[in-house]
Amino acid sequence: MLFSELNFGDMQGPDGTLWDVAEHVFSNGYGVSIIRGGTSIGGEDGLWEVNIIHGGRLMDDPTTVLEDWKVGRYTEEEVETLMDQVESL
Repeated sequence: MLFSELNFGDMQGPDGTLWDVAEHVFSNGYGVSIIRGGTSIGGEDGLWEVNIIHGGRLMDDPTTVLEDWKVGRYTEEEVETLMDQVESL
């Protein structure tokens, strides 16, 4: 899936500013939650924070399915790579 195919909306972040947010769930039941805002991890540098979804909830420990997962500081290209990995689970 391409980053440009994600449907982003606005969400008020905990810092009171508007954040960019998108979620996508793949046919395997896993998905991604992607955010960027003032206090998101990497947001101050224009990078993205990504969490893994399974069963409609954020996973407590995504490293159980993706060893090299990290919560933040993803470029758009890295988000695409991560989405491919999640879709392949």
